[in-house]
Amino acid sequence: MGSLSLGYYPSCDVVAMATSGSASTDDRQQNLIYPCIKIMSITGFDPERYKVIKGEYTPLACYGELRINYCITRDIPFLSNSFITNWSQTQVNLDRQLFNEAFDLPLPYNALYDYNGICFVLSSTYTDKKGMHEQLIAGANMKLYNSKKVFRQGIYELELHPLEPLGVYRLEDVEKLVREPTFDSKPSNMDTMNQILKTNRKHLRNELLETPLDRHCMPDVEHAVDEAKRASGRLFLSVKFEFSRSYPSVYMPVIFQRPFLPEQSELRADRWNPVDEKYFKMTRNARTADVDRARKPNKDILDRLKVSLFILFIYLFVCLFITVFIIFPG
Repeated sequence: MGSLSLGYYPSCDVVAMATSGSASTDDRQQNLIYPCIKIMSITGFDPERYKVIKGEYTPLACYGELRINYCITRDIPFLSNSFITNWSQTQVNLDRQLFNEAFDLPLPYNALYDYNGICFVLSSTYTDKKGMHEQLIAGANMKLYNSKKVFRQGIYELELHPLEPLGVYRLEDVEKLVREPTFDSKPSNMDTMNQILKTNRKHLRNELLETPLDRHCMPDVEHAVDEAKRASGRLFLSVKFEFSRSYPSVYMPVIFQRPFLPEQSELRADRWNPVDEKYFKMTRNARTADVDRARKPNKDILDRLKVSLFILFIYLFVCLFITVFIIFPG
């Protein structure tokens, strides 16, 4: 009889498994754990469906090799900037179906929050009378943590949405789609396939009891998922989330937790910080530059000030002279 495994790693302390004892800051920076994502395959790609560019039919559209562009995103209310890393690109895919390329995310676990996601964009090239250009075919955004604050792990089938109907022709313009619910990577109206994949991921994380029949069901599960994708007529990107390339055999989930700061932290607000003091002085100078410039007297005011000071000096001198004359009359 099997047993359930309920262990997990807090996202803020994942770095601790790579350090032991009182490690220095440089050692901790070198031993940060980075999530790994493997681009597996593309299903449902037909070049003839993406020959229209800017309303015109282009015979040489989707003529080049396929590439996957990706970057880390964030979804914070009232914050317009959604990209926090630069765009990266996978290697050229020649057969237009299999990629089998793994890469590490540019940020470690302890720097990824529950509002972060990853955006995938499928691109190729097209040729017209002006030369060769990059063609953005389809894309989608995916949260890195699920609804239970657990970091993604296992195989996911991402539905890529065509970008031509949305009027997106540059990677910079994809930013406005990240917050849109219609740009989410979860396949819509495919509950059966989503449930099969979800059960498979739970099995991978040892959240379900294993039975001897499981190994015989896996080929049928893969066949059912492939049939559902082909029958839908949509474009799918198959990706696999792994814990880390440094620890390929680790399947324990990572749960999002914010770092805990003790009350008697060395980062107290009452401690003097020369960097903050310099920053406040610089910002004060920047804020009051116009006011200080307006306070500087012009020539007329400066002349009046000189006359006033001269009269005051004469007055004080006369008062001093009279006082001395009264005290010492002889």
